[in-house]
Amino acid sequence: MDKYKDVQGGEPVHLLNVDRVGVKNVRVPITVRRGNDVFNLSVSLNVFVDLPSWRKGADMSRTIESINSVINGHKSEDAIEHVSMEICKECLKRFDYSQKAMVEMNTVLYLNRNASGGSESFVPYEVKVNSELDRNGTSKTTLSVEIMVINACPCAMETARTILKESIPEATEILDKIPVITHNQRNHIVIKIEYRGNLDIEIKNLIEFVEGRMNGSLLPLLKRSDEGEMVVKAHLNPMFVEDIVRDISFNIVRYFSEIGDDVRLTISSESEESIHPHNAFAEISSTFGQIRKENSN
Repeated sequence: MDKYKDVQGGEPVHLLNVDRVGVKNVRVPITVRRGNDVFNLSVSLNVFVDLPSWRKGADMSRTIESINSVINGHKSEDAIEHVSMEICKECLKRFDYSQKAMVEMNTVLYLNRNASGGSESFVPYEVKVNSELDRNGTSKTTLSVEIMVINACPCAMETARTILKESIPEATEILDKIPVITHNQRNHIVIKIEYRGNLDIEIKNLIEFVEGRMNGSLLPLLKRSDEGEMVVKAHLNPMFVEDIVRDISFNIVRYFSEIGDDVRLTISSESEESIHPHNAFAEISSTFGQIRKENSN
């Protein structure tokens, strides 16, 4: 028998259920192997369970034990969303008085990217995984990744074109054929996929899909020719934030045709406006099935 009093097991002053109790910002290393790629990730975890009204406190150490048990037994072939759900399962084993477990996982994935001129850069992508599991076996996973790109404003471009035509009328013919000056900005695209049960999807594939639609991510290292090419490409395809979320939503449900209709998709685009002190933002949130239905109309 333990000589120390079980304070957490006592009765609280106020008999109220607690929705989430646990630990935040627990940092652990995880190695993930996907095909020929090996990723050494530094992961931040928030881990919670619910607490019944009759119990004063949760056994906090059990959250760390749950994390350690899963991380120590982790196989590198497992995706990080699988690791997150396994921690939920382990928590429900250890917290016999809880009905659900929740895990929030944040990390940065680095991919090696080449500019057209050949220079190499490590590009960071913020990845988040939220997992929930209850004792009935009902699960929900949300996977999101952020990709930074450049976008150019189509409105300012057309306004500038009109001004230039009025200022230089002899250049009207050529001005109608080429992209002209406009403001451009750093744009943050977030792809969020929410599903129940299991879904096999590669984060790297999501990233490469978006980069393909947006002419690549922002790169830390650009030589002169690379820089010029990136700006020209952005001006050849100017887009509002609305255009970006529509284009990605329209095409992602076709590209990932194996994903079921009931899976939820949220696409957001936020531009750090270069001529305003505020940002521009747009978002589409729907299911794969609903977007496919709208696409067919």
